[in-house]
Amino acid sequence: MAENVTDPVAGPRPLRRDAERNRQRVLKAAAEVFNERGLEVSLDEIARHAGVGVGTVYRRFRTKEELVEALFMDRLDLVAAIADQAFAEPDPWSGLVSFMERMAEVMAGNLGLRQMLMFATHGRDLTAVARERNAPLVERLVERAQAAGQLRGDVEATYGVSLPQRDAERMVNRFTNRHTAELQEDHIA
Repeated sequence: MAENVTDPVAGPRPLRRDAERNRQRVLKAAAEVFNERGLEVSLDEIARHAGVGVGTVYRRFRTKEELVEALFMDRLDLVAAIADQAFAEPDPWSGLVSFMERMAEVMAGNLGLRQMLMFATHGRDLTAVARERNAPLVERLVERAQAAGQLRGDVEATYGVSLPQRDAERMVNRFTNRHTAELQEDHIA
């Protein structure tokens, strides 16, 4: 019997404390395992890593795609927070560079997130969801730098989002290794 029953009037009933604790353990374990090994790990491996039975994982997430999507939506919140911090920078160029560096660092250090954000690998096309939600954030940073005369006008806000896999990975690696100047010479300046 499902623990999170939906009442047509009141909406979904909150999980019991122990069930919510197990759900959080599964999400934390999945994030760690996906981070280290990518999205190809099984739900059995995630359950083992979480220290729960596989039935607990399936009670909360019927498929791996549901689990990936739950983590993905949390990661989109992280992207929004990074964009907000970058926009708060007084200098538009510093804010844009800060956003790009932070995103590259986050993605370089997290194989599962990189797979979720850059490539449609599981379930529905989560890259389309990311683009829809993140595009206005990136556009705002790019337009602000352009308005300040710090970024060429022909650089589009979708830059880096629609790169082929090989180029996107190269860009992530460049930022991770702090080769910002090389990227500027190649693409921005």
